[in-house]
Amino acid sequence: MKKIMSILICVFLSACFPAYKTVQPESSFIVVDNKQKPIAGVQVTLVTEMSPSGKVMRNSKLTDASGKAQFESLHRFHWQVPVMHGMALYWWSLCVYKEGYETYFSNLNNDNLNQIIILQSGKADSCRESSFLY
Repeated sequence: MKKIMSILICVFLSACFPAYKTVQPESSFIVVDNKQKPIAGVQVTLVTEMSPSGKVMRNSKLTDASGKAQFESLHRFHWQVPVMHGMALYWWSLCVYKEGYETYFSNLNNDNLNQIIILQSGKADSCRESSFLY
C-alpha cells in the first residue's frame, strides 16, 4: 500500500497525466476531375505532424473506382505535462497526387475532413518532394 501511495504522490507532484489523443482523424475524400468524373488510382496522403517533437507520420491510400479514399481514426495515449512544450499537439495536412493533374495540398481541420477534391489537369509534384509537407 505504501508503494502504491508513493507512486501516486510522485505522479501527482510531477503533474503528468495520461491523455488519449487523436493521432489521425477519421476522414473520407472523393477525388474528381473538372468534369466531376471520379478518378481512380489517385494517391491521397494524410500527413500528421506532432508538436513539440516534430514527428511526421504519412498514411497514403489509393482512390477506388468511385474516386474515394478513406482513413480510419487512430488514437494513442500520451503522457502530458501541463507546461509549455509538454503537451502533445497534432495537426493534419493532405496531399493528393496523380500524374497528369496538378497536385492538391490542404491543411485539414474538423470542418474539412470529408470533402470532394477537384483535380485540374497539369503538372504533378510528388507529395514526398513537396516542401509543403516538411
